[in-house]
Amino acid sequence: MPSPEKIQAKLLDYLRAGASYADAYRPAFYTAKHHLISRVTVPATLTRWEAKPDLTEVDDLIAAGLPDNFTVLHAGPTMDERLAASEQYLIDHYLPTATPAPPHPDQIEDGAPRLQKMFIDVDGGQVMVRVCTAGTGRPILGLHDPAGSSNRLVGLLAPYLGKRPIITLDNPGSGESDPLISAQDITTEEYARYAIAALDALGVDEVDVIGRYSGGQVAMEMAAAKPELVKHIVQAGVQIFTDEERGDLLSHYTPSIAPTWDGGHLVTAWAIVRDMGLYWPWYNQTKDGVIHRDANLDPEFLDSRVQDLLKIGNGYQNAYAASFTYPMADKLAALDVPCLLIDWPGAASYDRLEMAKQAAPKCDIADMPEDLGDIPTLLDPFFES
Repeated sequence: MPSPEKIQAKLLDYLRAGASYADAYRPAFYTAKHHLISRVTVPATLTRWEAKPDLTEVDDLIAAGLPDNFTVLHAGPTMDERLAASEQYLIDHYLPTATPAPPHPDQIEDGAPRLQKMFIDVDGGQVMVRVCTAGTGRPILGLHDPAGSSNRLVGLLAPYLGKRPIITLDNPGSGESDPLISAQDITTEEYARYAIAALDALGVDEVDVIGRYSGGQVAMEMAAAKPELVKHIVQAGVQIFTDEERGDLLSHYTPSIAPTWDGGHLVTAWAIVRDMGLYWPWYNQTKDGVIHRDANLDPEFLDSRVQDLLKIGNGYQNAYAASFTYPMADKLAALDVPCLLIDWPGAASYDRLEMAKQAAPKCDIADMPEDLGDIPTLLDPFFES
C-alpha cells in the first residue's frame, strides 16, 4: 500500500474535482475502443504499463492492430518507469527538432468582471492568486485566516467585482500555493513577505486590504515592511487574546491531523471545522462555549473548509501559533495606517472589537452587515478617508 501521505495527496485531487470527478472517467472508458482510437491521424503513443490494473484492455487494442501513426511505449511496473518511457520518447522524437515551444497564453482574461486564478512566480516557487482586473481605483487585496485559503474571501470581495480591481492570494503552503515556508518557519512576517512579492510581480504599488482574522495581522506586517504599499486595512474578525486565553489556545486548538493509515485524521479534521462554527473555542463543547449565531453546516461549505485544512496539514499548528502569539495590542497601537475593525454581532470574536479598540483607540470599529452585498456601503467611506 502507498503511504498515508501519498494516499492523501491523491484524495485531495478527488476532492478538488468534487462530485463531478466521474465526468472525466466516463469518456476515458468510452473512448478506449479500437474503432475510436483508430480515427486518430496525428502521431500518437499508447503506453503499455505493466502495473495497469486493466492491462488486458490495452493488450486488446494492440492485438486489434493500431494505425502506423501509433507508437506503443512499453513501461515497467513502477511509476518512475512509466514516466521514463514517456520522457525518453519525447527526448528521442521532439528534442532533436529544436522547435521552440509557443509562448504561454495569458493566464487570465483582462477586464473580465470575475475572479480568475493565476500563478505568480516568487522566490522558490509559485503563489496562487485570484484576480479581477475590471474596475477602477486602488486594488483591494484579500488575505485569509490561518487554516483557510483565498476561497474564504470570495464572499467579502464579491460586491466589488467589476467596480474595483481585486487580488486575493493563498498563503504559501495553503490552498494551491507552493509550500514555500517550512512549517517551523511560518510567521506572520513571512506571510507578509510573500504577499508583497506577489504584488511586486503583478506590478501593484498600492492596495487597500481586507484581512480575515490573521489576514489582518499579515496586512499590518506588510504596512510595516513597505509603508507606501498599504493605504487602508480592514480586519474582518480580530485576533487579540489575554495571556490566559493564549496559553489555552496554544495547548488545545490545533491537534494533529497528520495522515493516518485508517483515515481517522479525516474525521478529526471534519469535526474540528464543523465545531469551529458551533463553539468557541471549538473544543469547548459545553453550553458556555456555544456561539449564539447560526452556523453554516452545509456539507459542501464544510467540505471546502476541510480541504483547506488538509492542504496546509499540520502546518496549521504553526500558522495558528503565529497568529495567537502575535503582539496584537502593541502592533495595533503602533499602526500608522487607517484601520477599521469589523465583525458580525453574535460571532465568537465579536467582543474582540472592544478589546482592540481599548488597545488602539485610533482604530475604528463597526458591525459587519448581515448581507455581504452591503459591504461597500460600510467600507467605501473608510477607503475614501
